[in-house]
Amino acid sequence: MFRRLAVLGVLLAAMPAQASTMPSADLQPGHTLDVGYTGVGYDYAWNRFGLGGAILSDFMNPSTSQLRFGARGAARFIDDEAFKAAVIAGVLLDPGQRGARSYLVPDLGLGVAYHAKLGSLPFTLRLDVTLTVDQGQSSGAYPTPVASSGEFITSPSIQPNLLQRVIFGPNTNFGVGAQFGDRLEINVGGGTLVAVRYHY
Repeated sequence: MFRRLAVLGVLLAAMPAQASTMPSADLQPGHTLDVGYTGVGYDYAWNRFGLGGAILSDFMNPSTSQLRFGARGAARFIDDEAFKAAVIAGVLLDPGQRGARSYLVPDLGLGVAYHAKLGSLPFTLRLDVTLTVDQGQSSGAYPTPVASSGEFITSPSIQPNLLQRVIFGPNTNFGVGAQFGDRLEINVGGGTLVAVRYHY
């Protein structure tokens, strides 16, 4: 079973996600630091609430991509021992492609976490699903100038309506974490191949 979970985490890590360290429905009170292949994240939690942020780069080519800056918050409404769920809201500053406009991308959704044990090893499955409205950031599209006037236009014939522009938000992710003691966790998935989560 552990091999299947590991393979699933690696496959889902390859999905085109904008966040490399995901917010959690099961944040513990105190400070949590995430360090992953494509970014770092920090969260502070108290009671059932958490606030945090992340600095991210592109999954496929982290050495040459522009940095993205994100902030997020979580409010837990289910707090069982094995299962936790929270409302998640965030905003991401995406500089966009070079020569194009930047985007401020808000998103809103739900996050769940399920705690279990594989033998004596505790692990957690986490899934965050958020939605946002596409401003052109998903395809890198942006208005082009008219040569004669210099004004920017967008063809009305290809403009989708609001509902057609609803897409998954930048905090949408899946991850598997294995806990080693009360403070250290190793994550697979979450938009990055591997990440270390430290609670203090």
